[in-house]
Parts: sequence; structure tokens; C-alpha cells
Amino acid sequence: SPYGACEECEGIGHNLNVDPNLVVSDPKKSLQDGAIEPWAKSTSLYYAQTLASIAKHYKIGMTDQWKKIPKKIQDVILYGSDEEEIKFSYDDGYEAYTTKKTFEGVVNNLERRYLETDSEWKREEISQYQSESNCEKCKGMRLKDEALCVKINSLNVSEVTEKSIDDAQKWFESLQNILSERENKIAQHILKEINERLNFLLNVGLNYLTLSRESGTLSGGEAQRIRLASQIGSGLTGVLYVLDEPSIGLHQRDNKKLIKALKKLRDLGNTVIVVEHDIETMENSDHIIDIGPEAGLNGGKIVANGTVKEIISNEKSITGDYLSGKKFIAIPKKRRSAKNGRFIEISGASGNNLNNVNLKIPTGTFTCVTGVSCELLRRRFVAMSSCPGHFSPIFQKRGILTRSMIEQKQRFRCSEVVKPTKSSVLRSISQAMRRATPAGQRFASMGRWPTPPDKPRRFNRFSRTSSPLADGAT
Repeated sequence: SPYGACEECEGIGHNLNVDPNLVVSDPKKSLQDGAIEPWAKSTSLYYAQTLASIAKHYKIGMTDQWKKIPKKIQDVILYGSDEEEIKFSYDDGYEAYTTKKTFEGVVNNLERRYLETDSEWKREEISQYQSESNCEKCKGMRLKDEALCVKINSLNVSEVTEKSIDDAQKWFESLQNILSERENKIAQHILKEINERLNFLLNVGLNYLTLSRESGTLSGGEAQRIRLASQIGSGLTGVLYVLDEPSIGLHQRDNKKLIKALKKLRDLGNTVIVVEHDIETMENSDHIIDIGPEAGLNGGKIVANGTVKEIISNEKSITGDYLSGKKFIAIPKKRRSAKNGRFIEISGASGNNLNNVNLKIPTGTFTCVTGVSCELLRRRFVAMSSCPGHFSPIFQKRGILTRSMIEQKQRFRCSEVVKPTKSSVLRSISQAMRRATPAGQRFASMGRWPTPPDKPRRFNRFSRTSSPLADGAT
């Protein structure tokens, strides 16, 4: 309810702020070498001359490493000079001038531009240097003090949601022995619903999730299993359920729980269709449809259809060969070692269920991160607005020229994909016409482009003529 939400963060529990550790990601760099990363990317001379003026005012060298600059001056560069005025000198090639004013600071500059800009691209660019921090007023609990004052068994609602589903289920079950007879009567139906829902989540192998976990941080498989648990709880019958690889992100230990939940859904009187490549799921299914024989243009046909035994006995089925053990992925006899003895080092990784993890990943190798509990490796590889955990500054990317994050999410969106705009598409068409036709070359020499033949037109009711749609119109 908005009435009980924290007034500062409006119930979100955290704020998105520019992180100075991301603004200066490499303290060994100097101001001249691009220590202030967001400003170093700019082609404008303004930011470089601003930093040069600050360095001159505080008598530090532009070639000094960031870590060697006094802390007081670092704070001025990052957070501003308050009321102290600094003399700035600028020269854009056409005009040279000086001005004396206070400095707002790089962090404040980025936050102001993020709020003021109408450009989605600019917001995406600045968001690379932002990280989440708990709301100062509610400390991440999302609620007002009045709501947090209400406690059951010495815990408020926010503290209960910090528990894992496994611990929360035990806590709610124990309330029956703690509450008075009158309180038990009042809470009877509420506790029944809560315990049933928690048991549904436990049955699909999500015991490790906390109730406060944000939906955006869930993997596609986890989100799908939550929806599956809610469907089991609804008790509907005669429904067709289609699931796309629900075992993704699930450890083999919990696979049986998922299969048991799918069978329970079937036993309620429903039809369950699962698109899956997991052997254990296939072996437990009542019916298998094998589509192949290969992928792409060489596939798209039903190769085999029937029970597991029928699929295995079908000589045309590649799936059957793997189910029977005739074909298998051979375990390599020789393993690669770290390239040139280099490692990616991550120190003090925390967040979600990680507890101050330290690890080394050998470069130039195929490394698998697995286990019943594993969620890691994101913020320092790809700077994005939301991150699953926090890392200490000790991080080495030796020998890595670039990085690419390929992840499975329930919302298919990537900030690094450049979306084609209408203007860019029309520009490409115009350039193609220029190369292909004499008329296009004639228009190009005049500095104008003809309207593409397939460009939609609209009727102008005042002039009774049609005119091309303006850019951005739909």
C-alpha cells in the first residue's frame, strides 16, 4: 500500500546514484590518461580543459595518478568545490575566454544531466556509472517507521521478507505455537494461505530465494517456476500449459522437485507441454515428440513420436541415440591452463546469497561456474544499471580486450544493442538510391535526397495534397 511506503524512496527501498568507484574505475590512471572515465569518452575539449583548470588551481599535475592525488582534491573533482570559486580557462579553437565560478563536481554533473536530458541514449550512457544504494531513511526496508513498528515474534514485515523461502516457511509454521488462542483464530486463514504458497515454491526448487528478491534479478527459469507454482496453487483443471525449458538455471539436485510439480499439475487434470532438452525430464515424460533430424533448414520434421523406449528404438532419432548412450559428449583428456598464467580475479563478491566470495578465473579457458548456489560475474564485466552483487575494487582484467554479456532474462532487452531508427533506415535507403540511379546521384550533388518510393504519405485536408509523413510519425 502507498500509505505505508517510505516517503523518501516511495517504497522501492533503494536509490540509483552515480557511483564514484565506477566513475574512476582505475585509480592508477592520471587525469590526462582518462581517470574520469565518463568525461574521457567525450570528444569535447570542455571537460579536459575543466580538469586542467582544476589541476592548475590546486597545484596538482595532470599526469599524477588518481590514487596519489590528495583525498580532499579528489572529493572536489567528484563532488564539487562548494562555495570555493575556481578560475576556468577555455579555448574551443574559435574563441578563448576565462571565467571564475564554483565547480559542481563530476558526480553531481552526471546526476544532473541524467535527470535533465530527454535523450534515452544519454540516459543509457550515464546509467553505466550508476549503482543501487539503500534508501537512507528506511535503510532498504521500503516502509514508514509507523509500519515497521508492528512486529510479530519480534520481527517486522520487512525483516520477515529478508528470510529465504525455506526459512520463512519454518518461521510461519512456528507461529502456531507462539500466538495466543485468540490470535491463532484471527490468523488461521491467513497463515494457511501463506504456508500453502510457500510450499508450492519449495516444491519447484526455489527454497533459496528470499521473499524480498526483486523480480528483475530472477533468471528466466526462476520466473517461469514461480508462475508454475502459482498455477499449481490455483487448482485449475482442463488447462493447457506450455513451458519453455523450465529447468534452465536449476541445479540437477532440484530437477526432481520440478518434475514432481509438473506431474502434480498433470494429475489435477491438465495437459502439460514442455519444450526441454534435459534428459531427466524426457525420461519422466509420458510422451515425447522429437523434431529434427537436424537444426535449421535440415530440420523441422517429426522424426519420432512416442514413449521413451520408442524414441530410443528409433534409428533416425539423434535424441534417442543420446538417451540410449550410443552417442555422448566425450570428456576431454587434456585441460587448458590459464593463458600466460593470467587470471580474472574477483574479491569480496556479495549480494543475494553470495557471502564475500573470492575467486580466480583463468583467462583463455572455458570456465563453468556451477553448484547449488551460484549467481555471479556481471557488474565488473558489463556496466549496467542493475547488478546482482557488489565487488571490492580488487579486480583485474589482464589480457582482455573486450567483453560481451550473453544472458538469459525474462525480459528480452539489451542496452548495448543499437536500435535502428526511422531516420537511419531512410538514410540507408537514400544512400542505396544514390549509388543505384542517375537521379539519386543528381539529387546527391544538390545536397537533397528524394522521398523513398515506399515511404507512407498522408492526406493534407487543407491543401488537398498528400505529403510525406514527418520523421517519427506512425
